Formats: sequence, C-alpha cells, structure tokens
Amino acid sequence: MSDFPTTRPIGGDHFELPVKLGQHPFCQWRNSLAAGKVPSRLPRRYDVIYKPIRASVLAVLPVVLGTLIAFGVNADQESAQLQPPASEHLLLQAHAEGDQIYSCSPDGGRFSWTLKAPDAQLYSKDGKSFGRHFAGPSWKANDGSQITGKATASAPSPDANSIPWLLVVVVSHSGDGVLAHVTYIQRINTKGGKAPANGCDASHGGQEARVPYSADYAFFEPR
Repeated sequence: MSDFPTTRPIGGDHFELPVKLGQHPFCQWRNSLAAGKVPSRLPRRYDVIYKPIRASVLAVLPVVLGTLIAFGVNADQESAQLQPPASEHLLLQAHAEGDQIYSCSPDGGRFSWTLKAPDAQLYSKDGKSFGRHFAGPSWKANDGSQITGKATASAPSPDANSIPWLLVVVVSHSGDGVLAHVTYIQRINTKGGKAPANGCDASHGGQEARVPYSADYAFFEPR
C-alpha cells in the first residue's frame, strides 16, 4: 500500500495527502487488530470519539453475556430432560406428517380444546412409508410391531407456534418386528400442531379440530 502516490487530482489541481495510504494512525491501529495484535489505545486524537463508545460497550457487555449464559443453561437443562437413560441407544428415526386432533370439551366450568389423538403417517429417512402414529399415543410399524407410550418430560419447541418436544417412555409392546424392543421415544423438530386459539365454547361442545403438524420421532432401545 505504501507504493500509492501521495497526490491525486481534484478538479485539475493536485493536493498533498498528509501521509501515504496505510500509514494513517487509525489504519495502523486497525491493521494491528487484523494481525492479531491488540494495541493499548488509539492515537490520542481519536480518544474523544471512541472512548465513549468503548465505555458504552463495556457497560452493556455483562448484561448481554449474562443473558446468553442463562439462555444456554436453560437450553442445556431442557435438552438433558429429553435424553433417555445412558443405557439406551438410538435405533432409528422416523418423520411424521399428519394432524393433531382436538376436541372442544368442558373443563372446570368452561370449554377448551383438549388433545384427543394424533393421526399421522410415519416415513423413514429415505421417504418410504414406515408406519402410523395414532391414539394411545401409539406407533405401529408396517411389519406389525406396535408400541404405546406415556410422556415423561417436555420442553417448549424453538418454534413458539409448534407443539412441545417430548420424551416418551414405552409402557406396552405388541407384535414382533423393528419396534419390539423400543423403550423410549423422543419427539423433536415439531412444526405446527398447537390447539386452536379460539372457536371452542358451549355452542361448539363436542366438535373436533384437526391441526396439521410434522415432527421427527427417535426410537431408542437398550444397548
């Protein structure tokens, strides 16, 4: 950069730059940072501008870091809640596409949407039909093996408009096949499926609403 000329034309005349390009104090300070060197301070003439900026950044930095750390801790705690015991290992994963079915039912003197059952098709990683997910909650593979489970932990979905992520413990088995030895199931990567926000009152009692959703299910068995 020092090979650039110290003059340039403006309106037909020339004027002298005070220093060659790259030798300006601020450029030198910037280049030191780029080279991994941390200069002790900017040249004195720039302290007036950058000292207040630096002070403002230092003032809010603890708050920002505290928020990020708290968020990370909460995320780690929720992730740990959804982990099966260490004695389990991942057997397979399936993708679900279907509906969450809700019923408008009385609840303590008022009506609200209550989950009735899921109704979804399950697909393998290569997109082939794997089985079904339905009331129970139950999962049935195309080979006839079936499991029913009970949720033991949940965590909010990163998508606020989607149903929670779950850890489910299997409480019953039937049939021989790929699901015969499954003991835990994770529901993750949910999209949609939340109960309607309105439309349920005494005049709509007993009505059902189907809300589209998708999710990934991870099936675990003992090592």
